[in-house]
Amino acid sequence: MRVHHVLNKQDFTLEELLDLDEIVDLAKNPMQEHHQILADYLNQDQILLKLMSYIIKEDDSSDNSKYRYPVVASEILMSSLVGLHDSLYKNNSIISLLYTFFDQDELPIHRTVLVCKVLCFFAENYSALTVNHIVNNPDTSIKLLIKHIYNSNIINILKILVVLEETEDGVDIVNFLNEYNLIYIFLETFAKSEPENYWQISKGFIDLMQVLDWSSVLMLECCSNQFVDSLLKMATENASTMKYLLPIYQHILYVLYTDLLEIEETVPYIVSKMETILPVLNSTLKDPPDDISIIGKKPIFGETRIKIIELLTLFLAVSYTEEVGKLLLSDVPNTLMDLFFEYNQNSVVHSMFSTFMITIINSPDEERTVEFLQHTKLVECLIKFERKNRKSPNMIQILPHIYKIGENLSNSLEYELIGPYVAEQKHWNSFNNLLYEVIVDFEALDEDSAFSLSSWSETERPSGGEMFGDTEDIPEDTPKVVVDEVEPVMELEKDEDLDCANDELDYEADWKTIVFSKEEIERSLLDIVFSKT
Repeated sequence: MRVHHVLNKQDFTLEELLDLDEIVDLAKNPMQEHHQILADYLNQDQILLKLMSYIIKEDDSSDNSKYRYPVVASEILMSSLVGLHDSLYKNNSIISLLYTFFDQDELPIHRTVLVCKVLCFFAENYSALTVNHIVNNPDTSIKLLIKHIYNSNIINILKILVVLEETEDGVDIVNFLNEYNLIYIFLETFAKSEPENYWQISKGFIDLMQVLDWSSVLMLECCSNQFVDSLLKMATENASTMKYLLPIYQHILYVLYTDLLEIEETVPYIVSKMETILPVLNSTLKDPPDDISIIGKKPIFGETRIKIIELLTLFLAVSYTEEVGKLLLSDVPNTLMDLFFEYNQNSVVHSMFSTFMITIINSPDEERTVEFLQHTKLVECLIKFERKNRKSPNMIQILPHIYKIGENLSNSLEYELIGPYVAEQKHWNSFNNLLYEVIVDFEALDEDSAFSLSSWSETERPSGGEMFGDTEDIPEDTPKVVVDEVEPVMELEKDEDLDCANDELDYEADWKTIVFSKEEIERSLLDIVFSKT
C-alpha cells in the first residue's frame, strides 16, 4: 500500500505508517505532497510518545516491533518533518522520555545506539533547544547520561555538547558542565566502575579532551592542580588502575607542552608532580605482570609498563631542567636499561628505550647528559652486551637499536663534555668501528625495501675512512652494505596486548645475511606517543 492511500484513510495507525518503505523519505522531504498531513499526525503528543516508546522500550510482540519500528521511528525523529522538534521540546515529558532510557543499570546495545544517535542529531541540529533542556532539567538529562560515561555512545554526545557555542539566550553549556563537575564525575565513575569499564572511561576522557579548545574552562580545569592531584592519587594507589589513568596525565602534559606553556603557574606544578610518583613508577616497572605468554611461558612485558615508558619519554620533551634532572638521576633509567636487555626480542620495548636514550644523548645540556651516562653506565653496558651477543641470531631485534644509540653517541664525540667521556670507555674504538658497517642511507630505501647486513671478522673490518663521513673518504676495498628487494626474515606480529609472544620464535636466519626492515630501525616513539594523544 502506498503512503497516500494510508494517509487518506479515515482511521489509520502509526504501525501502518511505520510498515511503509517510503515513510522515511516523506518525513525527510517537506516539499512532497503529503508531508504536511504526515507532520500534523506525528506532531500529536500521544503519537510522539509512541514513537519514543518504540525506540527506548523492548517490544517482542512481533518482529516488526522488535526490529523495524525502532529503526524507522529513530529515522523519523532525525528527519526534517515540519514542526516535529518544536513539538518535542515544548513538552518536557516527551523529550525527557529519551533521557529516562539511561535510568537503568545495564544498557541494551541496540537500543543505546539508536537513542544516542537521535540525541546526537538533536545536539548538532537543534543545539539551542538541547542546551536549554539540559540546563533547565539536569536531573532528568545530564545526570542520567553520565551514569554510563564508560559507554562510547555517551561520549559521542558529550563531545558534541562541549564544543557548542553560547546560545542566543546567553546559555553556555560548557560553563554549565564545568560547574556540574563533569571531569570529576569521570574520576568518581572510574572509582566505582568494574575493571572491564576502566579502559572505556579513560579513553572517553581523552577523546573528550581532544575536542576541547585549549582555552575552554573544561580544559583549564583538566589541567588544574586540583584535578591532577586527584588523578595521580588514584593512579598510584592501585597498580591495576595505573595503566588506564597515566595516559590521561600524559595527555595533560602534552596539552601543556603544546598549548598552555604561557600559564606559568600551572605548568611547573604539574611537571613537578612527576617527582612524587617516580618511586611508584619505578616499582611498577620492576614488577612484571602476573600473566604469562603462551610461547615459552615467559612473563609478558605488560601494557602498564608500556604506558609508563611513554609517559617518561613525553616528560623529557617538556624539558624542565630541574625536574628532568631528577628523573635522569633516579633509579628509573637503570630499571629501563635492565628491561631493555631482559626483553631482548620485544621490538616495542627496544623502540621506546632507544628513543628515550637518544633524546637524552642529544639534549643541549651536556653536563646533565654526562651525569646521566655516568649514573647509568649506558656506554659500558651497550658495548658489553653487543660484544657478547654480536653473532647471536636471536639478537637480530635488539642489535639495530643498540647500533642506533651508538651512532648518536658517536656523533656526540665532538661535544666538549660528552665526547671525552664516551671516548675513554673501554672497547669504545672497536665498537665505534663496528658502527661504520651498519650505516645505511635510509633515504635511498623504499618503504617496502630492506637491507642486508653482512657480518665480517675483525680482520675484515674497514680500517680507514671518516666515521659517518662522505663516501669518497671510504677505501675502495671497504665491504659495502647490500641493499636488496627482499622480504624480512620474519614478519613480527604487533600484539595488541604488547606482550612478548615473539620471545621464543625460532628464527631461520643465517648470521651471514641477516635482514632488518627499515621500519624496525627508523621507528620513533615520540611519533607513537603524539599520535596516540
